[in-house]
Amino acid sequence: MLSVSDILMYNYCQRKLFLQKVLGIIEKAPKEITFSGTIKHQVSSSILGLRGVIDQLEISGESVIPVELKTGKAPKQGVYEQHQLQLAAYILLLQEQYPTATYGYVYYLASNEKKKVLINPFLKQEVMQLLNSSKKLLSKQVLPSYCENKQKCLNCEIKKYCYHESYVAEKMQNIMNHSKALNNT
Repeated sequence: MLSVSDILMYNYCQRKLFLQKVLGIIEKAPKEITFSGTIKHQVSSSILGLRGVIDQLEISGESVIPVELKTGKAPKQGVYEQHQLQLAAYILLLQEQYPTATYGYVYYLASNEKKKVLINPFLKQEVMQLLNSSKKLLSKQVLPSYCENKQKCLNCEIKKYCYHESYVAEKMQNIMNHSKALNNT
């Protein structure tokens, strides 16, 4: 089962997702920021094959509203693309149990702004495409190309492995050998 973080990583850098999930290259555990007074809510769907952890849930009448907390400032208009996709994925996960879940909020703490995200057919389709593409990428065992936007690589925690071609080639060979051994049994 993939996590919401996995499909967001696919959207950001497919190679990084592959290196971490298929080759097991993880430099360090990601820092988890906790906010005092918040209870994280784990949601999952066996139908979608997706799971996630929502920062906050608000209850309004019969509606359940996910709220994602972000430490940075809000953009001048709307929300950042990754935040919109993250919230949309949480709404889809919630809709299995709560069909009235149709929107959520991204709360930007640095600017003290709460921005609404409505789920619509186009956003739902985009999340589903990311989910399906992520699953396909991970099942094919074919190393993706480097990210086209090299700015994304600047602060990547696995950059030193990603560009170490002989190391990655060795890891890929180990995966292929393991797959062959499983097929021969």
